[in-house]
Amino acid sequence: MLSTIARDLANCDPAFRRVLAKVIGEDNTLKTTPDVMRQWKKLLLEPLSKVSGRVVGKVVLVIDALDENGADSSRKHILSALASTEAASLPSNFRILLTSRPLSDITRALGNAQHVKVASLDDVSTVFAERDIRLYVPNELGARGDIGNREIDKITRRPFPVTGR
Repeated sequence: MLSTIARDLANCDPAFRRVLAKVIGEDNTLKTTPDVMRQWKKLLLEPLSKVSGRVVGKVVLVIDALDENGADSSRKHILSALASTEAASLPSNFRILLTSRPLSDITRALGNAQHVKVASLDDVSTVFAERDIRLYVPNELGARGDIGNREIDKITRRPFPVTGR
């Protein structure tokens, strides 16, 4: 995952690309190493610290569905990297958006990190959820012909179970 993030960042910023190419040129094994902490430091943190000035623009690294990334043990190193003080010292134009169910290992690792802001979709107003459902259902199911306003109202007001607790 981190090698892909580094590559994508290099594709967007020429200065980062040059520094990353030099780092990989000095150690070609970085392209394929399974060592997450080594990737974190060598492919992201070191190149970012060596870029004169800073990476241009706002950067959002998206890690979607971390909870679906295998067992607790497979997430351990990425959680360690994200909770580290090094992650807190990323350039000010960097943000990491991580989505996940609140599994115990994820909550434990990130819950006390000062640089992590936790937001739960359970806290989102039902008004917004109903609006989104009203937009989604006709687009996805409206062509069937048997879904009208009454059915959409029923679907919108239906209580959905909250998972991941």
